[in-house]
Amino acid sequence: MCRARKAETQRTNLPTGGGVDSQSFSHCPLICLLLLGAATATSCLKRPTREAKPVAAIAVVVDLSPSTVGDQRCDELAARVRRTLSVPGVKRLDVMAIGTGEGGTGLEPIVLVPWTRFEPNGRLYEQPGHAEAARAEWIESVRATCQRAVRPTNTSPIFAAIKRGAGSIGAHCAEIEQRQERCERRFLAVHSDMRDNGERAIRDRLAAETRGRSRTNAAPLPRIDVNGLDLAICGVSNTRLGAGEAYIDPSVLSSVWAQVLGPTMPAFDASCPVDAPPPAGANAVQQ
Repeated sequence: MCRARKAETQRTNLPTGGGVDSQSFSHCPLICLLLLGAATATSCLKRPTREAKPVAAIAVVVDLSPSTVGDQRCDELAARVRRTLSVPGVKRLDVMAIGTGEGGTGLEPIVLVPWTRFEPNGRLYEQPGHAEAARAEWIESVRATCQRAVRPTNTSPIFAAIKRGAGSIGAHCAEIEQRQERCERRFLAVHSDMRDNGERAIRDRLAAETRGRSRTNAAPLPRIDVNGLDLAICGVSNTRLGAGEAYIDPSVLSSVWAQVLGPTMPAFDASCPVDAPPPAGANAVQQ
């Protein structure tokens, strides 16, 4: 096929009415003919395409404010990671965890666990128990990284943390696409009582609806685009009220946050799953 195409190309460049003389080629130097041949050969070659490697990505947003049960947040993170790895079809998992910020960080979130990946080696499945042990060991490393970075904060700018988490997933997935990988599933988990006191519009709206006041003069609520994300929110009942703090009913939280996160926002889970650390040596594998 390629030879025929090359011959046809050459024929179209030949003058009509007979043979080929030196004058005909004087219009196309030797380098021209070489380039023509190279272009024809290139068009005949088909580059092999490598299928993009599927990856699941999850960003976990952790509320570190004193109003929440912050002493078990890393155990909740471990449970969330374990649960995500059990989702059908999830084999490779990229995980990142961030905590809510405070005044010292300009309300910017704190990185608890930078992006890290679980990608099991095929040889792990050759012996019973090895794959499960490798998964458990990796989850414990995520928990340990979280425990080294976690610290209580004095505010709860949960909106800023959710926005960062959603944006980080998009940026991470765009980055790995450059390595012939694709984010087949995108998860965003929020572990918080959702009582934001960092974003003024949300804070004021929660207070107004708790008191039954009109929204007529209320400031518009900010929005976060969570389309394409598997969103989960837990921990709305795990709250510790300080002196003088008003209780906010979960129905009010749901109503306000639905306007921030959109109509696809899932129902809140009252509490987050907790994965207690295993006993020492429980993940050891017999060689």
